[in-house]
Amino acid sequence: MNTNQRKKRRIGFYLRVLVSFALIFFVFYKAGLTGLIETLKSTDFFFLGLVFAITPVLIFLSAWKWQILLSAQGIKVSLGKLVVLYLVGIFFNNIMPSSVGGDVIRAYELGKYTHKKAVSMASIFVERFTGLTVLIFLALIAFLVKMGSIGDARLTIIIGIAVVGYVSVFLLILDQRVIIFIQKKNKVRFIKKLMDKLQKVQSAIMDYKGKNRALWIAMIISFFFYIVAVVNVYVGCLAFGVHMPLAELFVGVPIILAISMIPITIGGIGLTEWAYFFIFTKLGDAGSLGLSVALLMRTKTVVLGLLGGVFYLSMTKKAVTKELRELSSDEERDHFSAFEVILKNTKQSQLEKYQEIVIGDKRLLNLIKYEVLTLLFGQIPGLIGLFLRRVFYMTLFKKIGAGVIIGCNVSFRHTGKISLGNRTVIDEYCTLRVQGDENSGITIGNDVLIGRDTVVTARDGTIEIGDHANISANCRIASTGKMVIGQHVLIAAYCYIGGANHRIDRIDIPIIQQGIVRKGGVSIGDDVWIGADVKINDGVKIGTGAVIGAGSVVTKDIPEYSIAYGVPAKVRDWRK
Repeated sequence: MNTNQRKKRRIGFYLRVLVSFALIFFVFYKAGLTGLIETLKSTDFFFLGLVFAITPVLIFLSAWKWQILLSAQGIKVSLGKLVVLYLVGIFFNNIMPSSVGGDVIRAYELGKYTHKKAVSMASIFVERFTGLTVLIFLALIAFLVKMGSIGDARLTIIIGIAVVGYVSVFLLILDQRVIIFIQKKNKVRFIKKLMDKLQKVQSAIMDYKGKNRALWIAMIISFFFYIVAVVNVYVGCLAFGVHMPLAELFVGVPIILAISMIPITIGGIGLTEWAYFFIFTKLGDAGSLGLSVALLMRTKTVVLGLLGGVFYLSMTKKAVTKELRELSSDEERDHFSAFEVILKNTKQSQLEKYQEIVIGDKRLLNLIKYEVLTLLFGQIPGLIGLFLRRVFYMTLFKKIGAGVIIGCNVSFRHTGKISLGNRTVIDEYCTLRVQGDENSGITIGNDVLIGRDTVVTARDGTIEIGDHANISANCRIASTGKMVIGQHVLIAAYCYIGGANHRIDRIDIPIIQQGIVRKGGVSIGDDVWIGADVKINDGVKIGTGAVIGAGSVVTKDIPEYSIAYGVPAKVRDWRK
């Protein structure tokens, strides 16, 4: 994905966030906090519990329909597995404000399980499409039946958009001529690849043409799903002490659900609440009741999403455990890494090994905290992601100062040994990693910038970065002893600093098994400028105010205020 495409996706994300906030503000303003509080005060906890008790029925019907569609293609998957995947889908659709939808995650995980990615994606599409077909049909009937009493230009436009969207998806996926036409006319590589993948999924979807029995059963299950959904809303109204006529809800709920599926907000947030408020008002009830029911349904979705997140975390753990087993095999041992000692320890379980590598702590609660926080907030882009990480990452680190900014997809290891100063910025895709005992660690001062894709790793050693240091993109800073980088140090892109050397004195065993030689670490004084693509060996000291020219390899100490460059770097001039 190129830069322009990323910008467009981010702009689209921000617009949806803006729409969500605008609709939430509008609904709460119109409903009034006083009316909302009064409605919530009348909560009947028996019916409230019944709302949550109905939820497993809805999940079961959805998973059952999915299982029938998979069986029609000769794929046997247990109902329990599909329920778990469905909950994982809810997690990504409604909890994670990312560009990766829950259906994509469901398809990916099912594809790994069945080894049939295209068929897995096709089954999810058909499962969704049959439900959407029934929903649009019910919403249209409800709209036409009650058009006189709830007729509204906004509602007419929204229903029109839903119908147009439905027809567009139908033509794009089910009409092979559309994809062929786009392939012929399009010259953009990304779109061509997308069309190639869609064509594979389309072929798998076409296999359902002869599966009329499965399709009709899926439609019938969808119909019963929406009946239960209406009953669910009816019980939700009873939970707030209001007896809504079922006939009214059979008209209103399909319209609400159809509106909620229009992808103009993040996870339907704001749009769903507005739909409940708007339809309940048009049906002659208080808007505060509609908002209360919407908030109840939102709470239920959040609970289901969090449950799905727990399942996804469990699935991820199993994948990591499998990977650790593979890494510990004789063919893939990393003798240079501290991981070797952990992986060869037969007294530890795979989970304990993972804990020691990732968090350096045997307490299960700390592992859960790290996994949940990084899973929920680590990949969220933009201003919202920066804010959420700033709030929720506070408890992860040994010390974290005020105003710290952490970009998305930053990887941390042993966060309890990492200290971040005030206003430190860690750009996207960086790695801060500590290995070793409690004496190892990374300490970053105030107003420090760590550029994109930079790796800072302390292995049985320490790294101290002084105030106002600026480390550019794609650098690697590694220490197996003690490394000190002074204040106001400027390090350009693609530099490599520190590390250690392999022993090579024996020829009877491979070099990778001979261990390493440490030379005391690297010391860089204040006000040093290191040019792009410089390599600085272990054991080197660079004096205050020195300048190292781009592309140099520094193998010996550099005096204060000197200008050095070359391979190996030599003093060529002086700043004084």
